[in-house]
Amino acid sequence: MTKTEIRAKTAKLAYFYFLERMEKGIPGNEAGDWKKAEEAMQAELSNQSDDYIDAGAPLSLIKGIGPKAKKELEAVGIESIADLAELSLADLGSRIPRLVSRAKSGRWIEQAQAFSTNAN
Repeated sequence: MTKTEIRAKTAKLAYFYFLERMEKGIPGNEAGDWKKAEEAMQAELSNQSDDYIDAGAPLSLIKGIGPKAKKELEAVGIESIADLAELSLADLGSRIPRLVSRAKSGRWIEQAQAFSTNAN
């Protein structure tokens, strides 16, 4: 599944959650609907074989990368799993020093490299 397909499916799912919430009169917000949709997509993708996820997939598929870390990574040009897979921990540290310990403990780069290897 390509990055564009994942985003499109996530957006449709978030819109569905929004409509469902509105119909039932349940309070909430669009950001919460989007987060719920991203989590559902992560669950769906994790149930697929490794070949199903391509290296251009969004960073949010890496365990431990939440919305805030994703935003920080994207701000410095790391926009996909493939981008992350090309970095060393030192490279990441030179771009975003405060994320290094989380990246190391969460094995973000190793996860990204595993996705990239399986996608090729």
